[in-house]
Amino acid sequence: VPWWVASRDGKMKYIRTLVESEIEELYDLSSDPEELTNLALRAEHRTTLERMRGLTIAELRRCGAGFVERMPRVKMHRR
Repeated sequence: VPWWVASRDGKMKYIRTLVESEIEELYDLSSDPEELTNLALRAEHRTTLERMRGLTIAELRRCGAGFVERMPRVKMHRR
């Protein structure tokens, strides 16, 4: 399993694998506790995905995670 970072805000969980061009993951833990349906792939969850991405990066910066500025880019989804 590659390195990754994750964050949770209420019922939403965001995962970002630290591998170039990997897809992000977004799960609604209240309706999908086993994390089987990646909502990051759905256009209707784009705003939530972007919010969770921003929260995660902000938290990494707040904690002084030196790698945050060198994280690989994520694969952008089209739908």
